[in-house]
Amino acid sequence: MLTIKFSKAVFVRPLLFLMLGVGFMKAEAQSQPVQYDVRFFIRNMGISVEGTLNQVEGEFNFDPTDPEKSAIQLQFALSGLSTGNRLRDRHLRSSDYFDAAQWPNIVFSSDSVVAKGSEQWVLHGQLRIKGVKRKLSLPFELKKRPLGGFEAVGLTTLNRREYGVGGKSFILSDEVRVKILVLVP
Repeated sequence: MLTIKFSKAVFVRPLLFLMLGVGFMKAEAQSQPVQYDVRFFIRNMGISVEGTLNQVEGEFNFDPTDPEKSAIQLQFALSGLSTGNRLRDRHLRSSDYFDAAQWPNIVFSSDSVVAKGSEQWVLHGQLRIKGVKRKLSLPFELKKRPLGGFEAVGLTTLNRREYGVGGKSFILSDEVRVKILVLVP
């Protein structure tokens, strides 16, 4: 069983490393550099907007030989939300969207990790945004890289209205795509 604890200073991009990569590496390899990226995409007035969450804390326990005992608890600080536009980021943190003053974190708690094949997995859990908790399933693919290590990619789509984000805006798409990528040496 591998246990990792995070502090607020750690970036969210390790999310996929935590969720997907750790269990497939030997414990002694965890100190090697990992490349990772967590992004979200939404259409606003017909234009695609991309952003990231850059801060996470939490705990990750994963045993690939016994995935039923896996437990993941992560908090994404909205203070680390970035779209490359400070005014937009500030607005997204306001009560019009995420209400970061009242709900400063997005929280994920796992229920299970299920193998769906040699390279296919699904992470099941609960995602809480603005006090609204909903079930989330994150399918991901894990492949060995030709020069060693692993590449993991997870994709999911969330409905922002189900979490009360962005109100009833008609110029903002309801669907938010989330892509998580990690390259583990």
